[in-house]
Amino acid sequence: MKIWNLVFFSAWTAAKGLLSVNQHRQKMCLWFMLAAFSLSSPAQASLISMNSTYGVDTITLDTDTGLEWLDVDTALTYQIQYPLRSYNDVVSQLGVGGLFDGFRYAIRSEVEALLYSSFGFDPVTSSSSDTVTLADKSAAGSLMSMLDYTLGWDHGGGSFSKVLDAVFDDENPDGPVGAMYVFFGVDHSNNLTGGKVSFYSQTYTSSNTNPYGHFLVRPTAINVEEPPATSLAALALAMAFGLFWRAKKAGV
Repeated sequence: MKIWNLVFFSAWTAAKGLLSVNQHRQKMCLWFMLAAFSLSSPAQASLISMNSTYGVDTITLDTDTGLEWLDVDTALTYQIQYPLRSYNDVVSQLGVGGLFDGFRYAIRSEVEALLYSSFGFDPVTSSSSDTVTLADKSAAGSLMSMLDYTLGWDHGGGSFSKVLDAVFDDENPDGPVGAMYVFFGVDHSNNLTGGKVSFYSQTYTSSNTNPYGHFLVRPTAINVEEPPATSLAALALAMAFGLFWRAKKAGV
């Protein structure tokens, strides 16, 4: 079980994704980690990545809300490969004895708290591609490092794109379910892209060909004390320079 303050975790997890895609390109790694470090607030929540019966690092605990979030793509294929589970399929597995016993669909206010309070999206700037900031883009990378994503493309040369598209309970039993879409990527010039958050209505509740993931939550039974932000800030800087040195030794 890993416990990180978002100041540290945003920098480290996002850099891990870039390391695997860009093959330890040192300038990008160092830049991204320091950008995430400088743009994150020490007052933000601690997020804990945990193993579960669904696999390694498939649960994210938000200590601010006490909710455990299942990775958005886990319910799609857990114990099956095809077809991908739809909203109706997952609902049928939420009861006692079901595959997702103990979980429920998150409601919109919980999704918003996760995005805006815990991961650090700005609710104003992240609502439009014309106003999205570097902090919003960094938050998108951190979100997908923790909760995974539903679609991804490798464009070659270190460039990639990822999409997190997932449904939640909009508390409207007579209408379509709510959904949230966010994009994140790195272009061929090593610039971060994406960061815009879009909410919409998902009408395909009995099929899932897009595909869309699932925002499933359950209350945690773990009592976790948040580590001091100052200590984790120092760790973030140490990790940044550690990655730079390793990349330099690798000759990239």
